[in-house]
Amino acid sequence: MLLLKNRNFGYVNFDERELIKTNLDNLLSGVKEVYGDVKILFLDEIQNVEGWELFVNSLQRKGYNLIITGSNAKLLSKELATHLTGRHIPLEIFPFSFREFLLSRDFKEDLKTTKGESLVKHYLEEYLNIGGFPEVVVKKENPNIYLRNLFYDIVEKDIIARYKIVFKSVIRELAITLISNFTNYISLKKLKEKFGLGSGHTIKNYLDYLKETYLFFFLNKFSFKPIEIEKSNKKIYCIDTGIINSVAIRFSENKGKFLENLVAIELLRRKNYWFNNWEIYYFKDYQQNEVDFLIKENLKIKQLIQVTNKIIKCISLWKWLLRLKE
Repeated sequence: MLLLKNRNFGYVNFDERELIKTNLDNLLSGVKEVYGDVKILFLDEIQNVEGWELFVNSLQRKGYNLIITGSNAKLLSKELATHLTGRHIPLEIFPFSFREFLLSRDFKEDLKTTKGESLVKHYLEEYLNIGGFPEVVVKKENPNIYLRNLFYDIVEKDIIARYKIVFKSVIRELAITLISNFTNYISLKKLKEKFGLGSGHTIKNYLDYLKETYLFFFLNKFSFKPIEIEKSNKKIYCIDTGIINSVAIRFSENKGKFLENLVAIELLRRKNYWFNNWEIYYFKDYQQNEVDFLIKENLKIKQLIQVTNKIIKCISLWKWLLRLKE
């Protein structure tokens, strides 16, 4: 919405059930009645509407400038590339970073003072617990209720309904299994056996669906041999630590795993926003000694990161998140 500050535009939220089956041509007439003859339209969660691609193309030909959003990576990549080739700029939005979280808390303390450092550490704990979704951070929604409902809504609406999943209980249980094993390894073969699926393609498709909704992302083990990278077990990360806290089945606190997941999110954010040439992996040597993250940039290994409270040459985690130097 900040992109449209001080500009006249029309807004339609396709999360409203009444609008999903509305005739799109009639919808445009309704937008004009409400907002006037605007030439900028904000179409929110448009992937919920069947045939949206033709509608968007039609609006573009009529001279409208469009901002369209969706909570599904397929909308932002495959479908846009197919239907709007050369006429769109994709932008992936993440939950609040720690820097943005501090801005939401109106944090203005001097980080060089004891008070400032103590307060920023306090906010880091809060950030780990509730995550970075604006509805929770800014609008003060109860994180346990809001994030839990969000998780199950995504599984039901963006996966089961969208892809007409036959084994509904399997993908529900798979989503819970993944989030309860965040930062752990997964094997396609073991998941196939666990859920009694005859085909490895089915479990792979289910993992792709969960990734496309931005609930999870997966890292491969680094190798100089591409086939070994592809065949390696994946490490699971969730897009928001607040969702983990609200949904995952856990039997211990294990703060280290939350810190690792938080660093994984931040690395993915930096890759997508600033360092598009990055490739992010985990690494194990022949003795099974592990490094949490290996960053490859073009042909070079750029960085190895092992997550503790002190990471990257003993820089404090909160300073690293804020991209500050020791």
